[in-house]
Amino acid sequence: MTLRAAKTADYVKIVSRLHSVGTQKSPEIHDHPVGWEYSSLMRCFLLHILTSVEIMLKLYQDSPDYFPVTNAYILLRSMFELNITARYISQDPRRRSTAYIDYGCVLSRRRFEKHLKHRNTKREEWRDLVRAMLSYEFNPKRRQEISQNYEKVRQKFEFVDKKGRVRQFPNWANKSLRQMANEVDHDLEYDLLYSKYSDITHGTVRLADRFLKIRHRRMSWSTGSQEPDVAFLFRDVGGILSCFLLLLGRQFRLQLDEDIKKCWTDDIDYIYIG
Repeated sequence: MTLRAAKTADYVKIVSRLHSVGTQKSPEIHDHPVGWEYSSLMRCFLLHILTSVEIMLKLYQDSPDYFPVTNAYILLRSMFELNITARYISQDPRRRSTAYIDYGCVLSRRRFEKHLKHRNTKREEWRDLVRAMLSYEFNPKRRQEISQNYEKVRQKFEFVDKKGRVRQFPNWANKSLRQMANEVDHDLEYDLLYSKYSDITHGTVRLADRFLKIRHRRMSWSTGSQEPDVAFLFRDVGGILSCFLLLLGRQFRLQLDEDIKKCWTDDIDYIYIG
C-alpha cells in the first residue's frame, strides 16, 4: 500500500468509511471451501479488527483534543499482528488454520502448569487465589480434558534441537511475527510501523515521551494528543484495515477492491493505491 499525507479529519473520514464497508460485507462471508476452521478464524479476525476501529473512532468523536494515542496504538498493534497472521495462514489455509486452532491445546496446558507451579507460593495473598482457581477453573474433569487434548496435538508442535533434545514450538507457527511478515511481503510495514506500536505497548521511553510537553523551556505533562500523532495513527488504521479487507475480499470472493478505493478517494484530495 502507498500512503500519502493528509489531514486528521480526512483520515478519520476514510477509516469511518472503511469500517462501514467491513461491517456491511461481514454477513456475506460464507464458509470457505477449505473448511470451517479457516472461515471461523477469518470471521473472528474481522470482528476483532472492526471492533478495535470502532473503539478508536468513538474515542476520537468523544474527545478529539484528548484522543488517547498511546492506548490506540495498543489496539493498532493487535490489528497489525492479526493482519500478518491472516495473510500467513491464507497461504496454506487448511493446514495453517488447523495448526493455529490446535495450538490452543498447548496454551491451555501451559496455563494449567503455571497455576500448578505457584500453588504453594509463600505469598499468602496469592496462595488462596491460585488454589481456588485450580479447584474451580482446573477441576478434575477440566484437567483430564486439557491433558487429553494436549496429547492429541503435542507432537505437531515439537522439534528436535541441535543437541538432540525435544523442544516445543514457542508459538503455533514456530516462527516470529517478523518471519511471517517477510513471507507475506510485509517486511517494510513491519520495520517502519510495528516497532513504533511495540514501543508504546511495551512501555519504553517512547510511551513517556507522549505525555511530556515542553513550552518556553518549561516541562509539563498532559494527556493531550498532538495533531501529527493522531493523523498518522488514523492513517495507519486505514492502511491496515484496507489491507485486511482486500485479503478478505480475495479469499471469500467479495467485491471489495472498488469499495475500498472509493473510501480513500471520494471527496478527499488524496490517492490510495492498494
